[in-house]
Order: sequence, then C-alpha cells, then structure tokens
Amino acid sequence: MKLIRKIEKRLNNKRLVFLLFLVLGLASQTLVLLTPDDVLLNWFSSDDAFYYFKTAQNITEGRGITFDGISPTNGFHPLWMIVCIPVFALARINLYLPLRVLVFFLILMNAAAGFLIYRIFRKKSAWLGFSLGMFWMFFLPIHEKTTQMGLETGLTAFMLSFFLFTVSAIDWGISEKKVHKNLAMAGLAGLGLLLSRLDNIFLLVTIGVWLVFNGKKFNTVAQIDFFLLLISAVVSFFIRMQIYENMFEYLDFYFLLMGLSLVLRPMFLFFGGAYQPIKNRIMDYLIRMIIVSIISSGLIFTLLLLAQNTFNIITGLSRGVVLFDAGLSLLLLTIHHLLQVRYGSLKGEENIDEGLFSDLKIWLMRALAYFSPIILGLSIYLVTNNSYAGSAMPVSGQIKRWWGTLPNTVYGRPISQLGGVVKGLLSPDREKGPFWLIMRPLMRFSDWILGSAGYTKGDSGINAWATLLVSILVLAILLYFLVIRERDKFSETQSFEMLLPLFAGVFMHAVSYKASGYMHVRGWYWTGEIVCILLFLGSVILHWCQKIAIKWGGSKIPFLITTLIGMGIYAQFTSAIIRQYPLDGNVPIQYNIPAERALFNAHTKPGDVIGMTGGGLSAYFIPDRVIVNLDGLINSAEYFVQLKNGDISHYLEETNVQYLYGSELVFLDSDPYRWFFENKLSLLDEGPYFNFYQYQP
Repeated sequence: MKLIRKIEKRLNNKRLVFLLFLVLGLASQTLVLLTPDDVLLNWFSSDDAFYYFKTAQNITEGRGITFDGISPTNGFHPLWMIVCIPVFALARINLYLPLRVLVFFLILMNAAAGFLIYRIFRKKSAWLGFSLGMFWMFFLPIHEKTTQMGLETGLTAFMLSFFLFTVSAIDWGISEKKVHKNLAMAGLAGLGLLLSRLDNIFLLVTIGVWLVFNGKKFNTVAQIDFFLLLISAVVSFFIRMQIYENMFEYLDFYFLLMGLSLVLRPMFLFFGGAYQPIKNRIMDYLIRMIIVSIISSGLIFTLLLLAQNTFNIITGLSRGVVLFDAGLSLLLLTIHHLLQVRYGSLKGEENIDEGLFSDLKIWLMRALAYFSPIILGLSIYLVTNNSYAGSAMPVSGQIKRWWGTLPNTVYGRPISQLGGVVKGLLSPDREKGPFWLIMRPLMRFSDWILGSAGYTKGDSGINAWATLLVSILVLAILLYFLVIRERDKFSETQSFEMLLPLFAGVFMHAVSYKASGYMHVRGWYWTGEIVCILLFLGSVILHWCQKIAIKWGGSKIPFLITTLIGMGIYAQFTSAIIRQYPLDGNVPIQYNIPAERALFNAHTKPGDVIGMTGGGLSAYFIPDRVIVNLDGLINSAEYFVQLKNGDISHYLEETNVQYLYGSELVFLDSDPYRWFFENKLSLLDEGPYFNFYQYQP
C-alpha cells in the first residue's frame, strides 16, 4: 500500500509524467527511426500522405502551392501543410530524411496528446489520467490511425487534446473579464484545431454554444435539442428522398434545411420560453411548443423558398421533407422537454433562469471572445484559398461528395437508405465506423449472445440487424445502470462538463460523412469520436472506482487493475513495433519503389507527364517525371469543373499528359474516367501495381 501511495504521488508530478510518456514513446519506437529505408515506408501506409509531402517539397523549391508543378491546389488541411513545409525542405539532401524527421515529430505529438488527456483527469485521479494517456498512446488500433501513416491525424489529435484541456481548465469562479480571456485562449486553440482538420468545425460550434451559456441549466437541454434536430433532419430527408436515384443532387437543400433547423428552432424555443422551468402547466407548455414549432417551421420554409427562387442558392426543394421535419422535430423536442420537466433541468417550481434576457450582454461578450479568433482565422483561410486556388473550400471534399452522384464509380456507392445510415454510424469497422472503439466490443458481445441463443453469425441480412439491435440494447442497458441512474453523482465526479457538447459535435461530424453521399471515407477521420469515447469511458471508470473505493474502505484494486492493463498494452505495442520494424529489414515491404522507377524509366524520359488517380508516392520518389493527379483530390478547382462537365481533354492537352499509370478497372470501366479514356489508351507494360498506358487523344 505504501508503494501504491508513493506511485500515486509521483503521478501527480506533471513534468515527471510528461517525461515518462516521452521516454516510453521513444523507447518503443526508436527502431522505426533507425530501420532501413524500404521498411521505413511501411509506416506511411497511405498514399494520401505523399500528397502533402510532394506539395510541401514543391513549395520549398519555389514552384508554388502545387502538387504537380502545373496547377495550384488546396486539397489539404493547412496546419499540417505548414508543419510539412520546413520538414520537406530537407528532401534536397535525401528523400528519406524528412520522412524520419516526420516520424519523430509524430511520436512527440502522440506523447503530447497522451499527456494532455492525463492532464484533463489529473485533478480528479492522476492514476486514471495516466492510464488513459497510456491507452491513447499505445493501443495499436488507435496508434495506427493517429500516429502512423504520416497524415494530419497526429497533429489533429494533439490539437483536439489541447483544445479540450484548455476548455476544461476554464475557471468560471473568477471575474467575467478573466473568463473572456480564457475563452479567447480556447478560441485560439479551437482555430488551431480547425486548421488541422476543417471538419472539426462541428464540435467547435457545439462546445462554443455550451461555453457561452455556461452556468444555465437550459444549456444541457439545448445540447440534446441539437442532437434531436439533427436526427429529425436526417430521418426526414432519407424517408422522403431515398426512393430517388438522384437524391444527392439535393444536398444543398438538405444542408441548408439542417443548418436553419439547428439555428432557428433553438432560438425560437429560447425566446418562446421553452427553456424555462415550469410548475404544473403541462398543457400550456405543450401549446407553447406547438406555436413555436409552427412559427419556426414557417420561417424555415420561407427562407428555403427564397434560397431557391430568389437567390438561387439551392437547386431544388422538397416540401415533403420540410413538412416531415417540422412534425418529427416537434415530436422529438416535445418528448425531450417533457422528460426534462419531469426528471431533468426544467424540473422545479422556481424560475431558475428568470434572468435569461438580462444575461444577453454576458452571452454576447462570451461569444465574441470565443468565436472571434475562429471566425477571423477561418475567413482569412477561405479568402486566401479562393484567391490562389479558385475555390474557398478544399477541392478534395467537394470531389468526394460529387463521386456520390456518379452511377458507376470504383469508389463504391453512397449510403442512400436510412437503414444504411444507422448501420454506417454504428459500424464496428475501424475504417468505416465513427464509433468503432465502443461498437466493436459491443458487436462481439452481441454475436456471443446470439450464438448462445442458437443464431449463426452473419454479416448481412437479418443476422447483421440482429447483432446491431442487440448491441444497441446492451449499450442502452449499460448507459442506464452505469450513468443515467447515477446521473447526479456522475456529474459531480466528472473531470470536465463538456462531454455532452463534445458528443453532439462528433455526432454531427459523423452524420456529415455517413448521411450526405460522401464517398471514400477513411479511418483517420474519426479522431474526435475516439477521443470522445475515451473521455466518456474515463469519466464512467472514475465515478465507479471512487464509489468502490468508498464502499471498500479506500481499496486500491482499481488502481492495480488499470495499471496492469496499461503495462499489458505497452508490452503488446512494443512487441508489435519490434516485429514490424526490425533493424535487419527482414519483413515484407509495402512499396516497391525501384520496380516502379524502372518501369517509368523504360517507357518515359525526364520531364514527361504521367496521369494517375492518386500518385503521391510516385510523384515524391520519381521527381524527374511530372505526376498529374487525375482523381482531382490534389488538383485544381478548374480541373474539377472540367471533370464535372465530362470533358478533361482540354486539360490533358494543356498539361501535355502522354501516359497513364493505373488500373484497367479504374480507367476503362468506372465513372468518370471511362468517359475520357475509352478507346484512347494503348497498353505498354504491366507494372508492380498497375498497368502503364500511352494516352492517344
């Protein structure tokens, strides 16, 4: 017991813990820095990372913000590109040197993110914070998505952890003026998070709203309202539109409806008094909710009509979707508010928030302090983007949504059924599932339950739905017994209060990919969801361990269990790294750069232009050839316009594309490429990965 107390005391030393995280991270991963060049490339398991590397290299060599040296591009997240630019200036010395520097940087980012997670929990439980930090750093499935691959995810994880730590550290007991300074710091941290990945905008908004109204009981009600309004808009759109093949041509209407609903309905609820505690006037409250819903729905419909007919912002409008959303949102919000009146924040006889309107100035100043850095920084980024690249938003995201409108694309099919959206959101797949960290063990447990009941395991049809439904039921039971029944005490033992707005934000983020026709979703998109689940599990573990300790007279069993789990994860991680990156290089190699270089040398000469759908790795390691990105993800906005118009012949002629390197399936049997290349390619050779063609316009 004395040893445990001594360890606990040491774990409260912030500098010691950071140093320990750093030492453990470097001790287990230094082999990667020393491994042979071809084995080192196994760390960078995504070709997308080399889009950054080649563009950063071109910037340092004075060619502009361009991947191919020809067309300007903005298909990247800016903060990671800023990091890559000085690193890839070293490519003049050796092409592998910047890759080793980047691995070292990502190891540091991983340790820093783990340390910040520890800091969030430290005041309540240093040992739990340490264990969660260890889990983040060394749990292989998380590490593979956040630290390996060479993408922006490692930086995003650090910025997200830093942002959440900054928010959790705000002291609301000090003067309002000092609170504004803290909110401004949180806003600056949020801007860094936004520039590391632009899709973090959702959680920045939900947490920002929560910060502005901090201290008011309706804050919790409003966050749940956001969640319900989002569900209402998604369900309404899919129920009405999923019968049409061209449903995703109405995305502009869908997004505008969603945005107006999330802004206007809570606003009308607020000014209509629906966030005020009530006594026993349930019927009056219901009438108020109905009136507010009718007025807000009418305004939303009017604004949508103006957007379509007057301002031409949207190309189409479905009255059925608007009406269904009005009814469903009224139903969901009414049920939620009545539950809050009975059990939650709207319960009580006193008018707790009678000073709502007198607080408007305070809320306005808080909003100004927090949102100003984010809005200003984002505006500068968008204006800069538009000025040099011809598109305010990154072209890569626009293209992936456009793929969803194509009838025959190699990138798959968009989720076009409401059932598919549910399955997508709750998928246990580490690549496709936003909440895989919690759904994966739940699905396995559900399979075991169904197997015990005599059902055979299946991945589709009734068995898949049975597994999903059992998983949802198990999750609901766990939430009820572990959290909801303990909600009063649970909220007291949380090391932070931002869990609900964080979940609302990451849920919006997940929906933006799973319910919008977005194609080619990748596993590294789900950093926010992983962090949210980790912090939630940490809060639950903290509450129950404290409860057990009180009941068992200060038992240290939870401390011992979590410590052993952390040690086991670290041992497993270190063993895996030693196997994957041995110094003798005796492991399978992911990329055969010499074979690809030999292929290009055999059929082309220096300066020739080669088109590829992808091409990051080839462009970086074969710098004397010009690789043009044909899928458009790291190409120009002008190229995307020609791609949508169905004719890139002018672009191919201007850029002098003479050869193509890629799959026959992609070029000749999938949209949009078969539109351009059918009967225009002659096979020259078969390479280590793809076919090499000559383009004959």
